[in-house]
Amino acid sequence: MKMKLTPQRNDYDVSFTAADQTLTVVVNQISEHFNFATAGDGTFDGFESDVLPFMPLLSATKVGADIEVLAIGSYGPEPVREEEETDDAFQARHAEWDAMRFNREVEI
Repeated sequence: MKMKLTPQRNDYDVSFTAADQTLTVVVNQISEHFNFATAGDGTFDGFESDVLPFMPLLSATKVGADIEVLAIGSYGPEPVREEEETDDAFQARHAEWDAMRFNREVEI
């Protein structure tokens, strides 16, 4: 499953995993599953959840067994260097945070 993530600064901890044609979205340790196995080909939007505090899914397109999802890529505040943290460790952590602020594609 391919994901296109568009960045948004917020305080939600969001992660995505996929198994076959089921996408699992976890927001602040609360999960919801979206199963595309029985869905026909096409584009889907208007995702809703009664349990997630925030819906990061914008749309999904299915063609055969291939699924591409457009979602919000949440990222938190700019990191601050910890007192005992080395320069290299902080720079690596900051670079990871900085990369989250741009559109990106990931395979899950």
